[in-house]
Amino acid sequence: MRAVTAILSLAILTPGMANPAWAQSGDRPFRFGVARAVPTLDPFHTTVREATLVAGPLIFDTLIWRDPKSDEFKPQLAQAWQWVDDVTLDITLRTDMNFHDGKKFSADDVVYTIRYALDPASKVAQPSFITWISSIEKVADDRVRIKLVRPFGPALDYLANLIPIMPTGFFENSNSAAGTFNGTGPYKLVAYEPGRRAEFELTGEYPSGLPKSDAKLKSITMRVFSDKNAELGEFLSGNLDWIWQFSSDQARRIRSYPNIALSYSPTLRVRFLEMDASGAAGVGALKDLRVRRAIAHAINADKIRSVLTEPGTQAIEAVCYPSQVGCQKPAVTYAYDPAKAKQLLAEAGYANGFTADFYTWSNRTWTEAMAADLAAVGIKTNIKTLDFITMMERRRAGETPLIDNSWGSNSINDASAVLDVFFGRPGYYLYKDDAIADRLDLARQTRDTGQRLELYKNVIDAIAEKAYAVPLFAQSTAYAYNAQFAFEPFSDEIPRFYSYSWKSK
Repeated sequence: MRAVTAILSLAILTPGMANPAWAQSGDRPFRFGVARAVPTLDPFHTTVREATLVAGPLIFDTLIWRDPKSDEFKPQLAQAWQWVDDVTLDITLRTDMNFHDGKKFSADDVVYTIRYALDPASKVAQPSFITWISSIEKVADDRVRIKLVRPFGPALDYLANLIPIMPTGFFENSNSAAGTFNGTGPYKLVAYEPGRRAEFELTGEYPSGLPKSDAKLKSITMRVFSDKNAELGEFLSGNLDWIWQFSSDQARRIRSYPNIALSYSPTLRVRFLEMDASGAAGVGALKDLRVRRAIAHAINADKIRSVLTEPGTQAIEAVCYPSQVGCQKPAVTYAYDPAKAKQLLAEAGYANGFTADFYTWSNRTWTEAMAADLAAVGIKTNIKTLDFITMMERRRAGETPLIDNSWGSNSINDASAVLDVFFGRPGYYLYKDDAIADRLDLARQTRDTGQRLELYKNVIDAIAEKAYAVPLFAQSTAYAYNAQFAFEPFSDEIPRFYSYSWKSK
């Protein structure tokens, strides 16, 4: 995954906006906002990104670190790793890492964390992050051996992003006070009000030569808000230094303020239109390949992207992000061609069109634009807006003829992180295509890059040829921040505050 240059950046500077108390000080505090519930910072018992991938890496470390600029895997808590065979990974650990309470990090902590997460009784929030592991054993104080259920192509990516290592005994605590969040990361949690705010301080004791060793911000505060407008008000009043994921209307307000940088960056979150090719939802027309191809030709994705979305959105040709391992252009694509769409509908016996429910869970304006495109070729839709969880439950129950959907891959730079979810077992409710599911299983279960690429090519070609889904675009994320803050966005949507700093005067 390459570093992403912001597509649009606006910074209007006025001398009076800078706080003179911090003008020459390296101790300037950094404050960022979150406008969603963050009930806990325990990364194993929440799905909230701000806890798992934003605040979490300040306190906790993973065994491996993925460089967002080069996509290389680099040592973190692990100093080396070696595949013994396709299902056995030996990891040699660093011996110079300590937890914030002074306890020495060792193999015991790695074994404790992974065994806890593997235990069904632990009820971790996202068991799929860990269930590819069969077992773990301690080989020595500085070595562990991980056994896989079966070969797993994105294993290192999961270890790098999704499995932070906790100190032995962590999960037996209530984890409601700052002192219980005891990690090896460069920042220590020094004040904590669950669901409201968290304050982190640079320990100054982190070993050198590691990806997080150059952390410069002395103190970081995360403030949690019940709604976006309250967060925006605090940001525009100068009480926050960084916010993200706001609306177009809010962006217009931000642009009118001085000393603020506004930028947009493409992300791994891909938008796509799903069609119930199985007919389970009761719309028989969608079982006909000609109808699904007609829908693909009817959608003007480029116009929706250029007119209705924010800057930074990126065209895609498959239901995956271009940088993800395995993602590639399909052999068949569908250009916007309403005349062709009408011809295909007529050939399928639907010259007068048909009616179908059209589900969405976000950005209804985009859904309405697609509904208008479909209406132009005779397909009438009833748009139904649900929350994501409810919509996916309806999808699982076979009740969703059309879905305007999106997926962010949990910041995993591998095509399996999106294709498996929607086209593999057990998520292929709309398609029930065993040949595709079989190939996805094989692609996930090999570490041979050449084999994986070939299998993913077959899968992506088959999805396109059968018109199971219409790729639309990769969504962008909006960021606003103090113009004196040196911020760099990446397509995995992980703000790495441990690598940023205030600009020098």
